[in-house]
This record gives sequence, structure tokens and C-alpha cells, in this order.
Amino acid sequence: MSVYLASSAFRDQAYDLRQTVRAAAFYRFAGVQLFLGRPLLSSELYLKQVRDLAVSARLKVIVHLPDDFDDSFLPAAALLLSHQKEKKLVVHYFPGMAIPAWPGMAWGLENAFSGGDEMYFEELDRVAGERKGFLALDLPRLFALPVARKEDLVAFARGVLGKLNPDDVLHLIDFPGDDPARANWCVLGEGNMGLFAREIGAFPGAVVLEYEDLSSALKSREVLERWQWGGRLAPMSDS
Repeated sequence: MSVYLASSAFRDQAYDLRQTVRAAAFYRFAGVQLFLGRPLLSSELYLKQVRDLAVSARLKVIVHLPDDFDDSFLPAAALLLSHQKEKKLVVHYFPGMAIPAWPGMAWGLENAFSGGDEMYFEELDRVAGERKGFLALDLPRLFALPVARKEDLVAFARGVLGKLNPDDVLHLIDFPGDDPARANWCVLGEGNMGLFAREIGAFPGAVVLEYEDLSSALKSREVLERWQWGGRLAPMSDS
């Protein structure tokens, strides 16, 4: 498992990418996931500074694109990823969405909807395979709705987790129940994600902590380390 810090941790600083990289380096994260907003497309010097900080700190970079991305994002994304062989882009996937053929880029398709829809995830897998890409699983998003039979959703989520491979990416925050409002977010393991401690701890790929404050990300990384080494927290009830 490699733990990445998302630029969402600096929401109070306009998701500053430089601050994200500096914090990731200081706290010894394996990498960063950087959200590339449209206003940054014309900020070449800033993006070079971000890239150079990542190079200096030997941090791996994943770029997350907004839902309204287009071909104009390619130069900025390529710049941020230019120092590494593995060039991963993450986008929310919507049914029937056209994924562009950007040279050298690996597309990560993230589930954009709540709940466990088998046909939707089959399409995700098919399109990712056609593009030689990967799955970016937002596990908490599966629980962001009321479910009559939560145990069915837990079983579905375990099935998806069991199919992940080392090239895939896992996005995590945590919240109890079915209300994902920011006010309900909690440290990893104190909500629904505690149900999957064993599966998450065994995942060999990149885990991105998408919290909107650095403190929660750091505390949750400690939990991930315990899960990875088998120090599992007591699981929540499925009911």
C-alpha cells in the first residue's frame, strides 16, 4: 500500500498544490493527488514549481481532472506528470462518456454515483480495459445514500474491493450512516470504512486520502498503517 495526500487537504487555501506537495514531503507520504482546476491551465510557472517540488521530494503524482475537462487540459496535466514514467489521470466516469486518447496517459475511471450498480461497474471495467486504464474506486461514495439492506451493499463493496489490482487507486474518507455531508466526516475507521479494514489493509495499490483538512488525513494514515499490519479496529455492525 502507498498512501497519497490529496490537494483537498488544503481546501482552506484554495486547494494549493504547492502546499500539498510540501506537506506530503514533510509528513512522508508516498505521493500526491493534485486536482487540476481550469484556472490553473494558464499558470505554467506555478505548475512547473509544483512539478519541481514533487521531483525534489521524490513524490509520485496522480492528476485528478474536473468533470468539464477537455483537450485543453492535456498540456498542464502532462507538465505535472512529466517527471515520471507512470502518468495517471483520474476522472469521474459517467455512462457513455468518451475518454480521449491522450498519448502516454493512463486513465483512471472513478465511480461517480452512490450505491452498488453492477451494470455501471461492469461498464467502468470494460471502458478502463479498452483504454488500458485503471479503476479509481471511491469506496465511501457507495454508502452515500439510504439503503434498505446495508448488508447487500457491504457484500457488493467487498466484491469490488476483491477485484482491485495494484494499478488501481482507492479513494477514502469516512462517515457513519448514509449521510456524507462534510460535517459528518470522521477519521478512517470511525464510520463505514471500518467494515473493510481487512480488505483495505491488504490492498497493494495507491490509497488516496481525500479529506479536506490535513489533520484528518494524518490521523487516518495512522489507521491505515495499523490495518496494513493487521492491527484491525473493531468492525462496525452491519445493521
